[in-house]
Amino acid sequence: MITLYRYEIFLDFNGPEYYGNEKIQMVSDEDKLEIDSVGIEILEVKADGNSVRYDVNNDKLVVYSKVGKELEIRFKGRASDKSIVGIYIAPYDNNKKYIVTTQFEASHARRFIPCFDVPYMKARFKLFVRVDRGL
Repeated sequence: MITLYRYEIFLDFNGPEYYGNEKIQMVSDEDKLEIDSVGIEILEVKADGNSVRYDVNNDKLVVYSKVGKELEIRFKGRASDKSIVGIYIAPYDNNKKYIVTTQFEASHARRFIPCFDVPYMKARFKLFVRVDRGL
């Protein structure tokens, strides 16, 4: 059962890449968890503070571990300038400025952040975004 998703997202407006640190407060006695994740590079996965084995298969992050309290995922993604699902970056003011938007419905959160992207697994969500000073 998931009680809270907590994300720290680091946006760099010099390019489309972003980095994220995710902490999912949850309890699972399953030996294998399948987390929705499309086009996201997974950098590290920890369960209860310990590094665990994982694979990325068919748009899923597969974690091979039980979770007693917290699952942590470090990841890297890329904002799209072609599609308006997940995270999208769009120019305005004659391409001098950019805006970042997200589109999570119906199942597009998985294109921005690793998550259980199904309606029956809803949970609270905290999102912290870091950008360069002056933006």
